[in-house]
Amino acid sequence: MPYLTAAGVVCITPCDARHAQPWACGYGSCSVGKQGPQCQCSDEAAFWYQDRFCRSRVSKVAVTAGVSVAILVLVTTVFTVLLLVNWRRQKEQDRSKMRSRSELYDDDDGDWDRHQGFAMRNLAATWEDMETPSVSYINLERVDTSRMIHIQRPTAAP
Repeated sequence: MPYLTAAGVVCITPCDARHAQPWACGYGSCSVGKQGPQCQCSDEAAFWYQDRFCRSRVSKVAVTAGVSVAILVLVTTVFTVLLLVNWRRQKEQDRSKMRSRSELYDDDDGDWDRHQGFAMRNLAATWEDMETPSVSYINLERVDTSRMIHIQRPTAAP
């Protein structure tokens, strides 16, 4: 474009600040090539530029770090949710087992023969060919609770 000065007419491009519509290459410099004026963005190895005038740039390192942290947070959140769900499911199964064990005693009428006491079975003392397992009856009303019991502590052998 021609530009009139005191010395005469000068040819200027949009890279010149005296141009009517000068190019402002934010993070770069303006140069004129065979295809016309172009902004040469600086440090293209470290940044992505979003327009041809190098005005807005995005750090490649920051994007990589941000994506990595986002993936880490997402994976941690998913694993935490899965652990909590599994923990609650296990807790519910444990409660269910406790309920089913307590139901074993619901059929008991609660009438014990006081004179006989309660029965304890020693399943380890039975043999395969025995018809009835060994049963011992314990009567707690005949236990002397005032009697002191001394249990000798075991000693370690050298």
